Amino acid sequence: MLNPSYCSFLQHIKNFINETWIERHETPLQEYSLMLVWSFIVSVYPIGGLVGAQFAAALTLKYGRKKSLLCNDIVTIVAALIMGFSKMARSFEMIVVGRFLYGLNIGIGLVAHGLYLGEIAPKELRGAVCMTRAVFVAFGKWMGLVIGLR
Repeated sequence: MLNPSYCSFLQHIKNFINETWIERHETPLQEYSLMLVWSFIVSVYPIGGLVGAQFAAALTLKYGRKKSLLCNDIVTIVAALIMGFSKMARSFEMIVVGRFLYGLNIGIGLVAHGLYLGEIAPKELRGAVCMTRAVFVAFGKWMGLVIGLR
């Protein structure tokens, strides 16, 4: 059974996509096309994460860990602005771009954050600090899955 708040969010986004499509083409999207667009919006986030994780090593080597993380925050702000103005611009494509940028941010952040922690931790605590980070990331994923079951 789906979470009622998730269903209302899903319906809100579907309505926004359909309204935008009707304004442009004067005909509503078919249900399967609407689900295809929704699926693409959902799936572009992990694709961005994959791309971000691939570029993270090169970014951290070229610019350093701290600068990479700070510049990565700009990506988050840009993604939030793009998604925030999507309703005003009447463009569901902006949601796709924003979610891709969020994914990019997560991919870069997960890699660069681990490297940065290993770099700044004292030698005697380095292993514990890096391991603690990995444990809490795994715990966060697990909690997300558990909460999502409700």
